[in-house]
Amino acid sequence: MSGHYALEIPRGEPRRLVTAWLALAVTSLAASTIFGLALSIARTPFVGRLLPGVDVYRTALVLHVDLAVLILFLAHAALLWSAITVRTSAYIQWTAFGFATAGTMAMVLSPFVAGGPALMSNYVPLLDNAVFLAGIGGFSLALVLAGVIALAGGWPNPAASGSDTSTDAALRWGIYLSVLPMLLALASLGWMLLTLPRLAPEAYFEKLLWAPGHLMQFSFVLIMMVSWLILAAAGRVAAPVSPRAVLACFALTTAPVLLAPLIHLMFAADSSELRDAYTGLMAFASWPAAAWLGLHLLASALRAQRSAGSYDSARASLMMSVTLFMFGCIAGAAISSNNVLITGHYHGTVGAVALALMGIAIHLLPQLGFELPQSRLARWQPVVYGGGLLLMALGLVWSGLYNVQRKVPGSGLLSADPATLVTLAVVGAGGLIAFVGTLGCALPVLVSLLRGKPRSRGAPKWMDNRLRALLLLLVSVVFGGLAIAWLPRGGASVTQQPVADPKLDPGGHAEQERKAEIELRFRQGVVMLHAKQYEHALTAFHRVLKLAPDMPEGHVNMGYALLGLERYAAAADFFDSATTLRPDQINAYWGLAVALDGSGNMRGALEAMRTFVHRARPEDPFRRKAEAAIWEWEAKLAQAAPPAPGRGKQKAR
Repeated sequence: MSGHYALEIPRGEPRRLVTAWLALAVTSLAASTIFGLALSIARTPFVGRLLPGVDVYRTALVLHVDLAVLILFLAHAALLWSAITVRTSAYIQWTAFGFATAGTMAMVLSPFVAGGPALMSNYVPLLDNAVFLAGIGGFSLALVLAGVIALAGGWPNPAASGSDTSTDAALRWGIYLSVLPMLLALASLGWMLLTLPRLAPEAYFEKLLWAPGHLMQFSFVLIMMVSWLILAAAGRVAAPVSPRAVLACFALTTAPVLLAPLIHLMFAADSSELRDAYTGLMAFASWPAAAWLGLHLLASALRAQRSAGSYDSARASLMMSVTLFMFGCIAGAAISSNNVLITGHYHGTVGAVALALMGIAIHLLPQLGFELPQSRLARWQPVVYGGGLLLMALGLVWSGLYNVQRKVPGSGLLSADPATLVTLAVVGAGGLIAFVGTLGCALPVLVSLLRGKPRSRGAPKWMDNRLRALLLLLVSVVFGGLAIAWLPRGGASVTQQPVADPKLDPGGHAEQERKAEIELRFRQGVVMLHAKQYEHALTAFHRVLKLAPDMPEGHVNMGYALLGLERYAAAADFFDSATTLRPDQINAYWGLAVALDGSGNMRGALEAMRTFVHRARPEDPFRRKAEAAIWEWEAKLAQAAPPAPGRGKQKAR
């Protein structure tokens, strides 16, 4: 049995709430596009010089990722939750929306009013200032409210057959289940806040958000699968799977997140075991059901396209989204090191979710009472955006084969070999095309929403709900601000503290002893390293990393000790870990270049040394030596370059 999985939004308050969440989602999409354009320019050879510097690049990267992923995806999740919630006080729902809007505004304005360094933590990069963190907190509170409201809103009567296996019920179950991973992610965040020890800000937030970030991906996949089914119905594509099979896909995607409490009970918050457990959970459990459903829908959409013989925007959104998702999964399987291959995988899978949600945004307008965009760009937006993002992801994967590093602008790669420049140009071209495609969704939808729809006579009841929601929001902000002001901030820097009494404060005394041993072992290791006693240095730094696994200096010195023993591959791993923990650890890039050269990876050594030169100060005493090494490696690679394909074939003949 197959059918159409259409989403019918009840009239009245649900439609008004859906409209509000849609406006927030599309506004964040439009804002993220501006920052995304800056990133594409920064990665484009020669053009990237137009940007002021790496700090602007990193700030733009934080806002682009958070607006294009966190706010856009979660606002669409709340949109879907509001569509199925029919028995909850409306002013509480409007309060949740108010917190989300205020949080988003705080995040966007924070660079201009509070500054602060950019922390490039995975999944949720941050700006280290109170305004941005308060914005994230407000948006998180909005999600808690919206998710709990959806769970407490009651199961509405199915509009279809009333059977538990009807297409309507299956679709609603998918929306309903997407709440669970999100609430578990927020619970995980709370647990990590309580149990994670104090670290340097970069390492602290990386560990703090690792588990919640992975759990959120399961909600995103569920939202994408629901959107695929809705787009299939809008594009007159008969889903070739039964409601029971769809329910099974939803269940298989949701079930793995139930392991989250067990993972937290088994492993410490700052342990590598917890990190590996969540990595494996997402890598092996988040995508199989979605890939199976996507391939079936793609095959059915292709048959519908051949039968119809005409273009359909919803059908194109479905096909391009599934294609991007499958490309992202394939790219993810090829990841072997910390370079832009990861970014290519990320843009494929995340872009698939974004494209599906863009299609839903346009599709819902007539049902909400707004005009459907008639512009040619809006009609062809799925092809333009999907094609541009696919080109960009392909360029990133291609760049990854040349070991181009993540999270740094491309201005430091202008002296790269022609092949690397071509890959970066492909990334820039794809990003610019995707930028146009994003505008093709955001602008027409915003114009339709701003034009409005005919108002019904009489005083709208929702105005009372909004006023009560505004009052509740203001009261919550005041008391929430007072509470935050009294809370200690995680990741604080180390200050001089009185000696803790081992009897009165055994935990504090043990922590002081641990820090004292780290300092002692680190100094011993440095002395042994300078004396070229590399084995003894390894022993000392091994103990340091046992006590402080996220100490970038420990990873760097371990790498230099291994270089002294000519264990180049192991040294490269430690230098790579140091740059991940602290991207500005420039001596790690130098060591990484030497280690890769010793391993025979001259091209990777060249890129690492270029990164060192890009990040080093002009007066750095090692800069001249680094430039000489770059010149030497470029000359050797040019001599070892294979002949042109045409000439090679002629010689072979």
